[in-house]
Amino acid sequence: MGVGPRTRLANVVGARTANAFERSFDVTTVGDLLRHYPRRLAERGSLTDLAALRVDEHVTVLARVVHVKEYPFRPKGGGRPGGKNVRTEVVVTDGTGELVLTFFRQPWIAQRLRPGTLGMFAGKVGEFRGRKQLLHPEIRPTGSEEEARDQAEEYAGTIVPIYPATQAVSSWTVEKTVAIVLDALDELDDPVPEPVRRRRGLVDLRTAYEDVHRPRELEDYRRALERLKYEEAFVLQTTLAVRRHALSSA
Repeated sequence: MGVGPRTRLANVVGARTANAFERSFDVTTVGDLLRHYPRRLAERGSLTDLAALRVDEHVTVLARVVHVKEYPFRPKGGGRPGGKNVRTEVVVTDGTGELVLTFFRQPWIAQRLRPGTLGMFAGKVGEFRGRKQLLHPEIRPTGSEEEARDQAEEYAGTIVPIYPATQAVSSWTVEKTVAIVLDALDELDDPVPEPVRRRRGLVDLRTAYEDVHRPRELEDYRRALERLKYEEAFVLQTTLAVRRHALSSA
């Protein structure tokens, strides 16, 4: 069975992921997901401006760990502090400001996010004692120190798409899901005829999807958006022309 725009997303990525996308974005098909474009790009190593974060905003940030501290706490339901009852605070920076990442009952975080680690973190911005924080954020694992360095180099050499996100579906969850769909996608019927594309210097639909979601250069992204915006206008005008012709022939 081929994968096309009308294919149910659950058939490609599984029901659990598909349900999260439906609840978060009303995305139910492959076509819906491919039209869920990045809202911006993080250019070649540029970091999210932490100084501009707003409370209650769902964000994805690319930042470096400054320091990590652990504090024992007593659970609300009783019990003794210590063991897994630990609060871990990780302070990260992008050079413009600092952000506190707070984790409860995850003592292994201190080993995964050591000072100097460059990582991506997603969550809802809160504020505690006058400091911006993400509570239980998603993190992109870095593994060993060597792997972390390799990952930092990868970030510095690629363009990272930043998608509209929710607490349930982070930007890089969207990125990974889109990649799965693009890799499974069959040939597409292009609503913009080839002569029109050639005359206007537009890329085909498959290339547009690739370049808007996985651009190698900023120009790829710009060119893809130009093509997709033209398509919307072209399809609308074509539909109106068909209706006018039908009415005049009635």
